[in-house]
Amino acid sequence: MGGDLQDRRAPLDRGAGRGPRPQSVRGLQAALRLGDRRPGGAEGEPRSVAGRPPAADERRRAGGGGGADRGPGPRPAGLPRQGAGGRDHRPAGAHRNGGRPRRRRDRRPDPFPGAGRLLRLGTESKPGLPGAGQPAVGRLTRGAPEEYRYRDLPQPTTELFDITRPRHQRSLIMRKMLSLIACLILAGGAPLLAGWDEGVAAFKAKDYPKAAQEFQEVVKQSPDSYQGYYMLGLTLAQLNKHQDALSNLRKAYDLNPNDLTIKLALGQAYFKVRRYGDVAKLLATIDGASLAKNQQQAFYQMRAQAKLKSDDERGALKDLEALVRLKPNDAKLRYLYGTTALSVGDERTALAAVAKAVELAPDDEEIRRTYVNMLVRKGRVSRDKNAKKQAYSQAAEQAKALVAINPSYDNLMLKVSAELGAGLYQQAAATGEQALAKNKGDWLAHFYVGQALSSQQRYAESEPYLNQAKSLAKNPNDLKMVWRQLGFVYEKQKKYSESIEAYENAGDQTAAARVKENAETARYNQQVEEENRRIKEMEEEAKRLEEELKKLEGGGGF
Repeated sequence: MGGDLQDRRAPLDRGAGRGPRPQSVRGLQAALRLGDRRPGGAEGEPRSVAGRPPAADERRRAGGGGGADRGPGPRPAGLPRQGAGGRDHRPAGAHRNGGRPRRRRDRRPDPFPGAGRLLRLGTESKPGLPGAGQPAVGRLTRGAPEEYRYRDLPQPTTELFDITRPRHQRSLIMRKMLSLIACLILAGGAPLLAGWDEGVAAFKAKDYPKAAQEFQEVVKQSPDSYQGYYMLGLTLAQLNKHQDALSNLRKAYDLNPNDLTIKLALGQAYFKVRRYGDVAKLLATIDGASLAKNQQQAFYQMRAQAKLKSDDERGALKDLEALVRLKPNDAKLRYLYGTTALSVGDERTALAAVAKAVELAPDDEEIRRTYVNMLVRKGRVSRDKNAKKQAYSQAAEQAKALVAINPSYDNLMLKVSAELGAGLYQQAAATGEQALAKNKGDWLAHFYVGQALSSQQRYAESEPYLNQAKSLAKNPNDLKMVWRQLGFVYEKQKKYSESIEAYENAGDQTAAARVKENAETARYNQQVEEENRRIKEMEEEAKRLEEELKKLEGGGGF
């Protein structure tokens, strides 16, 4: 019975059953062609299930030294330790798997020796390599030596999906990266399928039509291997056949769904056909925090861009927040994070992020202009007078620095707006004149100068600017704003009829009614004043006559 138990257990000794692994690609290929990766005898020679000669098995069944039935005791001299081709000493019936037999796998030769060193992402991955900490997938790496498994593994580039770069630069970087990945996949052992080697040569020579033809033959011969579909997808992407590339990369993903490199390539293929929702859904299956830092940057950038393009701004904000933690000194990234936060209504986060971006890139005109606009907006919507004043004052200060970078018409107009809100009317009038020197055809510049002058109680001086703004404004709402300011200026000068007309043209009936009432009051008061003046004149005339009468009486003329 003990011998029967040994016979059943012998194939389960995983540590002893493989023997030494081949230490070179050539040795691995030779083992693959023989159909058995466990060396230990010539082809056709009987082998034991544990990798020893048959005589050793016979001695073990007979109770000889080194058998599995051997009781506890010192290890005999020369007996290999566990994991080095020998067996450890366990009581009879004991098993390293707890007594549960495990089926042996038939290790078939893989048609793509060499692809595994790029695409296999095992638990032994070195820090910083793609897939570090993820379970191994596929049969190729389980028999590959360590140096074969990880040699030439490319580092993910943070520029791969850098959403702060221009679109044409991102596309060029992606094409170069996919070509590099493909070349690294192709390097290595000799292929076992017709067309693979030819596809390798064509791809390296950038003869993509020929490479596509060869890889199509490869996938026909091996439809269950993801490597062929992956390479065919990359090749078709180089030919701008994005839909066909997507189809093949999707097949590669279906065959090997846990591979990060395939997911990134498939995500890029989705981008090319503008299926941004699918990109976000695909990358949602990856826990970005589990990736290496250099991988996290490319990952979060790609997923954030996909969410932004699919209008999931709140989801994109979370990925951008993670990116900011990874790249705290990236001004463009801070800027994007802030503008995204503003779009979802988180104004406090938005202002803090853009302010930090201004600090990191003080000479960036776009970032500073956005910051000024955000401060002006904060001042406009704030109900607290102190907060409003503070926001406009900060905006005026930042606008001054903006104009120092570029004194363009738009920047000058933004500075006028901030100065008006901050109550800096004299500076606003001067800045408005600078803006008019650059563009006299814009009604708003005339309006700002007129508003700044009228705020200094220089009403008569403001009239020409406001009338010019009225003649240039075309939008009905703009015209109403100009008419309302003119109504105010006329009212202050007691030009009631002009003020009433201006307010009525502005659609402000309340102000027009107020001016009418004031006009009636002024008219009544004027009448009263005239009556009082006549009364005063009559009193003065009576007094004069009385004095003359007294003079006549005192003269004794009668």
